Amino acid sequence: MHLVPGETVYKPTDPVRDGFFFRGWSAISQLSDEAQDSKNPKVFGIDEYKFDETAKADFKVRGKLVHVYANWAKIVGQNKVISVGDSFDPKDLIATVVDQSGNALSKDDVVVEGDYKTDTVGTYELSLRYKDAKNGDPVKVTLYVNPKLEVTDKEIEFGDENFDLSSMITNEPGKEVKIDKGSFNPNKAGTYQITFTVIGEDGTPIVKTANVTVKHPKPALAVHDVEIWEGESFKLADMIDAEKTNGVAVPDLNAPFNTAVAGEYPINFTVTNPDGVETTETAKLIVKKRLTPLTPAPVLEVKDLEIWEGDPVDLSSMVTKAEGGKALANPDSKFDANKPGEYTIEFTVTGENGATTTKTATLIVKPRPESEKLECVCPDPTNTSSGSNSPAGPKGTVKKQQEASKPKLAHSGAQGVLGAGITALITLGTGIVILRRKKI
Repeated sequence: MHLVPGETVYKPTDPVRDGFFFRGWSAISQLSDEAQDSKNPKVFGIDEYKFDETAKADFKVRGKLVHVYANWAKIVGQNKVISVGDSFDPKDLIATVVDQSGNALSKDDVVVEGDYKTDTVGTYELSLRYKDAKNGDPVKVTLYVNPKLEVTDKEIEFGDENFDLSSMITNEPGKEVKIDKGSFNPNKAGTYQITFTVIGEDGTPIVKTANVTVKHPKPALAVHDVEIWEGESFKLADMIDAEKTNGVAVPDLNAPFNTAVAGEYPINFTVTNPDGVETTETAKLIVKKRLTPLTPAPVLEVKDLEIWEGDPVDLSSMVTKAEGGKALANPDSKFDANKPGEYTIEFTVTGENGATTTKTATLIVKPRPESEKLECVCPDPTNTSSGSNSPAGPKGTVKKQQEASKPKLAHSGAQGVLGAGITALITLGTGIVILRRKKI
């Protein structure tokens, strides 16, 4: 502005400019006492000039000028998208800030107005203003705090129908997550890619993928016990039920067993699936002892025997059949052929291999009838002739009416007792008594 002598510099009205913030006035003055001349005016920064200078009425200041300038700031904002929990600098909402000449101004002089929370999903409308600006409309910007989606891979057991795919999400997104399971099948071993999608506050889909691996099932293993005879050939594979086993069953090579020695030997088998999961089962190898052929036991058949008191006894007549060895009466089987009663006689046959057969029969000694008596014939004591013709002879005789003849076989038991019917010699003093059984 041009001033005449005595005129004071006046302050213009603050201007308004669309899209700009009025920052204030600056000036270049030739009126200042500090100005050396027109070529070296005094420069005043924004709001430094007080508009209080007056043109002096002397010739020297006539025609001197004061130049006043309006200062502007233009802010270009930009929307910002972050995820929950991300670090955030409000200056990121400022694209550029320049003065009226296009020279960059410091972003530190821009104020962000409005509330926002970087740890909460949401859309936040904010304003940008130039600090200490005299006027100017705020610049609108938006901060989008999008949900954060974090997922992880999972491994599950074969056949796990209750597995929840949402368990693969490791954080709380704050918004609904759409899950695309693709070809996932818990009943089929393999690795499946699962896609997770959540729509951000700015409308942009946030997509993450993770893998779920269905492990192979625990391998099936079926084994059974095997029986062999001592010395028979044997294969460990014979103990495995191949149709009911998944994979290769490996026997415990350290399991001790001996096909030549009878006994029971436990053997472990193990099968492993591709995931390293093992199944172990145990079967027994049963080695049976070979049987020695048996020689039939000897045959022995006996019968009871009845005799009269005093009759001779042939025990062998009680044996009706003896095969495979010789039948002998037990020496401990006691009997008295001169004493009526029943006596148990034990017979035994021993075969070549030592097998024995033992049976018992009863010897029945019947009392002899009373009609039979002994007759005693005594020698004449006065007859000393050795050649006497006495019926009794020199020493006398014992006569007995003989019954039908019977076999003369060896006796066993109490055979030291003289049986009736056998001549008995009894010494009386120096003479001989002859007893004779006779019928009356």
